[in-house]
Amino acid sequence: AGTVPFSKHELTVFWQEFRKVAAKSPSGNTITKNHLAELFQACHVPAETGAYIGRLFDVFDVSKDGQVDFREFVVGLAQLIHGSVEQKIKLSFKIYDEDQNGTISKEELRHVFASMCRTMNFAQSTTVSEDDLMGLVQDVFVENDLDHDGRLNYKEFVKAAKNHPELVPYLSPPSRHRSHSSNSSS
Repeated sequence: AGTVPFSKHELTVFWQEFRKVAAKSPSGNTITKNHLAELFQACHVPAETGAYIGRLFDVFDVSKDGQVDFREFVVGLAQLIHGSVEQKIKLSFKIYDEDQNGTISKEELRHVFASMCRTMNFAQSTTVSEDDLMGLVQDVFVENDLDHDGRLNYKEFVKAAKNHPELVPYLSPPSRHRSHSSNSSS
C-alpha cells in the first residue's frame, strides 16, 4: 500500500463527503456512477455529468463491480490530480478507450474530449467550438496515427499527449487549443 498526496485534513473532508454521498447508494458505503459528479462537486473537483465522468468512474472502479469504494476514489483522484505525467497519460488512455479494446478511435477521442471540455469549462467558464474540437481530433490522428489504421494505440497516444497536452486532464486546460484553420502543412 502506497501513500496518497493528500493532507490529513483533505482526506478527512473526502471521507466525510464520501460517506454523505455513499449513504444515497444501495450499499450505503460505496458510490455508483450516478453519484461521482456529486462527490466531485462536494470535494471541490471540477465535474459535470457526461461521458467523461462516466469513463472516469469506470477507470476508478478497479474491482469492476459497478461501485467505487473510498480507497478506489482516493487512489483514482490522486492519480488524476497529483499523478506523474506518465500516470495521467495512462489514466487518460483508459478514459478515452471507451470500448476497452486497447485503442482509441476518432469518435472515442471526440466524444470523451468534448465531455472533458464541458467538465473543465464548468470550472473555467470557457468553451471549445465544435470546429476546434474536430480540428484537434484531425490533427491528433494526422500527426500520431503512425500505422494509419484510424485508431491510436497506447504508444501513439503517448506521442499525441506530448504534442497536445490538452488531451490529458489536469495536465493542461482544454481551452488552450489553438485554431486549426491556418496551420496546415503537407
